[in-house]
Amino acid sequence: MRKGISLVALIITIIVLIVLTAAVILTGMQTPENAQLAVFYNNIGSVQEAVTLKMMNNMSHYATEEVDINRYKWVGVIQGYDEIQAQTQAPDFQNSEKEINGIKVIQVSEDMARNLSIDRTSLQDYYVSEKAVVYHNGVTIKGITYYNRTETTDTPLTPIIPPIVVTEPTNGTYNAEKGVNSPKLDDGMTAVYWDEQRNEILGTDLNFVYNEWYDYTGSTQGFNTDYTESKWANAKTDDGSYWVWIPRYAYSIGEGYNTNTSSPIEIEFLQNTSSTSSVNVRNFVTTSGINNWLVHPGFSYNDGNKKELAGIWVAKYEMSNNESNIPQSVPGVSSRISILIQDCFNNSKNMYSQYNSHLMRNSEWGAVAYLAQSKYGRNGVEVGMNLSSGYYTGGVSGATAHTNVGQSTTGNCYGVFDMNGGAWEYVAAGLGTIVSSTFQSENAKYYEEYGDRYGDRYGDAVFETSSGTTGTTSWHGDYSIFVTSSYPFFVRGGDYTNGSGAGLFSFYNVGGGACGNVSFRSVLWGAL
Repeated sequence: MRKGISLVALIITIIVLIVLTAAVILTGMQTPENAQLAVFYNNIGSVQEAVTLKMMNNMSHYATEEVDINRYKWVGVIQGYDEIQAQTQAPDFQNSEKEINGIKVIQVSEDMARNLSIDRTSLQDYYVSEKAVVYHNGVTIKGITYYNRTETTDTPLTPIIPPIVVTEPTNGTYNAEKGVNSPKLDDGMTAVYWDEQRNEILGTDLNFVYNEWYDYTGSTQGFNTDYTESKWANAKTDDGSYWVWIPRYAYSIGEGYNTNTSSPIEIEFLQNTSSTSSVNVRNFVTTSGINNWLVHPGFSYNDGNKKELAGIWVAKYEMSNNESNIPQSVPGVSSRISILIQDCFNNSKNMYSQYNSHLMRNSEWGAVAYLAQSKYGRNGVEVGMNLSSGYYTGGVSGATAHTNVGQSTTGNCYGVFDMNGGAWEYVAAGLGTIVSSTFQSENAKYYEEYGDRYGDRYGDAVFETSSGTTGTTSWHGDYSIFVTSSYPFFVRGGDYTNGSGAGLFSFYNVGGGACGNVSFRSVLWGAL
């Protein structure tokens, strides 16, 4: 009796093979890395198509022969496997010396190259599994090796198909769909977000989706009742530090202005480096006052001429030190304390000088605090307190972005942590010439000088959010102690022991020494 397969069986087999063929389509690839991946996946698709077609032809050709079709379908598909071998033996995948992604594979025949644009040398990197799935040695991009498939016993074929990558800005320009300036990613910075299972998704991952990265969403709840699920953009630098994007905005403070009673802060995001609102036409002023609209000063600096910024990257956590004694912003480790303010300033400035890294200024603290107070953050609810006596970033040893989210400025993993409690934090601000002599005048763009009165600056969560006289309190009952000639430097946020006196609007005066309960935080402007 002739061995072969029926027409129905042949059709079923062909359908299965067609299903196994993955059609990989990449669109909107806006980076060299994505373009490299596009070529990689398209080539795999071409080889997979050739393998599938060859096997279909084999099954059609040998269907009427007295042969074992399971052997002959591999003729000309696997390197060195021809009709003579098929007569006596089937391909031995189990004893294959090559394994990719935990799957035993055999090299694809060079015959495939005849109908492909892939040269014979490159084709040597392509393999096929016993399920007729094409594999490659893998392409490595920025230290990550990508393969095209994953096979398990439960799922015979699970293609890793890259998502459609939307061409979206990552250079600080205005994103009309999102309503804010896009996060400005420089070389060495990678976008990051977390999925519903709390897995970290990096911009280099194949399953990264731009639209999941950030969404500055305003709360629909009334003031002081709830906080938004706003997703502030996060990024990582090459040292593993986490940063949060604060996009350029204008603000207005209502009835709580210059009192110790908190009130809503209205926020309107601005386009690019302009004073053009994303939602309204407004006349912005430069004088602080109740219901006045001002462009927040945390998005500008002066190096002889005033320069405007599309946004700033703020360290997600209080700074700690890595093994090389260089500052980093990571969760679950002890904050760097007992450090002179000059060292906080210099260490921050040298951390990522190519990104204009620096010790957080008072106005930049205010930029985070005001956004957190608005509907785009906690919507008037005070940020939870870091109660760690060990000054652990994120509130506990081994913390992650999903630990103690009530202590973040968004009430979820996307905000800035450790701004209420933990350790006090030095900022690059203080009284008069003492500041310039400490930080050096050539670094003037990185620090802020105050005069002898509260109200000579705005946007800094000092005068505008307190009753404005020494010894009183700020919003939410936070400390309000202004700098003096004896204690000329600001610290912010409070110590874990300060109770209700700690918080986003807390400020105190110190002498600048190496205090055992004072840490610091860094900010990036990016390459200018």
